[in-house]
Amino acid sequence: MGVKRTGILVTLLALVLVFGFSVVSFAYSGGSGTEGDPYEIATTDDLIELSNNSGDWGAHFIQTADIIFNADETQVDWDNSGSPGPETGFSPIGNGSPGFTGSYDGSDEDGDYKIENLYINRPDEDYVGLFGYTSGATIENVQLTDVDIAGSFYVGGLVGHNMEGTVKHSSSIGDVEGTGNE
Repeated sequence: MGVKRTGILVTLLALVLVFGFSVVSFAYSGGSGTEGDPYEIATTDDLIELSNNSGDWGAHFIQTADIIFNADETQVDWDNSGSPGPETGFSPIGNGSPGFTGSYDGSDEDGDYKIENLYINRPDEDYVGLFGYTSGATIENVQLTDVDIAGSFYVGGLVGHNMEGTVKHSSSIGDVEGTGNE
């Protein structure tokens, strides 16, 4: 009986270890978040995971594919809850001090990738954009198309508020509106 229990426990422990390691290694499409091995952003789920995980906002990222959200924003699971919504849309990456402090490169050796149909509807919130608030971050080669973004103060398509960071070779095309005092 003792041998049988030990075998079952060893099997269960092995399953827990395998499952545990797979959860860690699949947070994004690949990478470890270092400068030499950046996290890979290849899907809408990867980008939403980044927006909801402030613990990773100091890491390094590279986009490895086009990211295209559904043009009907009511059909997107913006917060990874398992169902479409909320109507506020995407949660900005770095939505307050210190915000996003890492690096994000929208290209790899195959070229620049786009992010299409980004929707943010937060007219009462400050620091709104794909990146809401950055501090010392490096953002490069990011191409946003067909954005629909509304916020209060510090609103942009790519970055709402950039503190001492670098943004280069990037663009944003679409509608951006700030509702705060002008």
